Amino acid sequence: MATSNGGAMFIKAVNCMGETKVKYHIAKLISKVIDEVGPNNVIQVITNNAPVCSVAGSIIQGNYPKIFWTPCVVHTVNLALKNICVAKEIGVAAYAYDECHWITIVIDDIHALESAIVMLKRFKLIYHGLQTMVISEKWASYKEDDVGKAAVICDTDKPCLHLVYEMWDSMIERVKASIYKREGKSENEESSFYFVVHQILVERWTKSSTPLHCLAHSLNPRYYSGMWLHENPIRVPPHKDVEISGMRIKCFKRYFPDSDERRVANTENKMTPQRCEDLVFEHSNIRLLSRRSQPYTEGETKLWDIGGDAFDSLEGSGFLEITSLSLDEPEMEAILFNDEVDGSEL
Repeated sequence: MATSNGGAMFIKAVNCMGETKVKYHIAKLISKVIDEVGPNNVIQVITNNAPVCSVAGSIIQGNYPKIFWTPCVVHTVNLALKNICVAKEIGVAAYAYDECHWITIVIDDIHALESAIVMLKRFKLIYHGLQTMVISEKWASYKEDDVGKAAVICDTDKPCLHLVYEMWDSMIERVKASIYKREGKSENEESSFYFVVHQILVERWTKSSTPLHCLAHSLNPRYYSGMWLHENPIRVPPHKDVEISGMRIKCFKRYFPDSDERRVANTENKMTPQRCEDLVFEHSNIRLLSRRSQPYTEGETKLWDIGGDAFDSLEGSGFLEITSLSLDEPEMEAILFNDEVDGSEL
């Protein structure tokens, strides 16, 4: 599968029956598709977290310096949940057994109840269908009445690389809040259960995090906004985060090995006065043109530039947040655009 801003596209399936799925075989299959698409058109290759796939990813990165291998985020989260919810006395997260094995017992009980409840609920929903199937000659034409619901999946084809880094941080924050609330502990108290859960989540995230995640995070304007930063007092904008800045530098070095090329690329990212003027021009005229359209006066996008997507009235709107934009940000430029960061060449 290949995905871009235009959506997802199926490229090919390979029958590997009889083949040994070793690292070289997997790397060869992936490399063949990369060559077909064109290496310059590929940013990252995503696989599951199996060790053989991880090594194959390293081979890909060695053969194609500008392409990143990234483990599947969904699979990583599943593995973290498995370490917590199916804790074992041996294995990767054996240290979690004492604190987490009670979850496994609860889950087994829940699965037993869930199966019975789901089955009875389903019987109730399709009662008339089952009855018709037994007593009617037309029973063969019966079809389930909620096929659409069953087809819904949890994955997405939309690009979401720029959301992954913050997703992990926010998830860990919410997990802590939930555990502390359940245990009735204050922020300054220690929780042995949360300590174990936090360790598992951080270990999984550390294994799956790549410089590409950090670069995408640092390029998302949302994470510089006051609204996002004020949601949690420990949050900092990407250009002030040491880890993100370091990873971003690694990413730029892979894309632009030559230092002169990196300087040109950094210059193209800067918000110059002319670029700012062009953006204001485009944005202002889009606003003016949209006010002549029907959706501006009704529907979900009513008065979008005044009260947001769900505007009803000005009552209770409070103060509108005004963001101060400056073309002179010496602190940010010192981190983003200097050729030297903490002694290492950008």
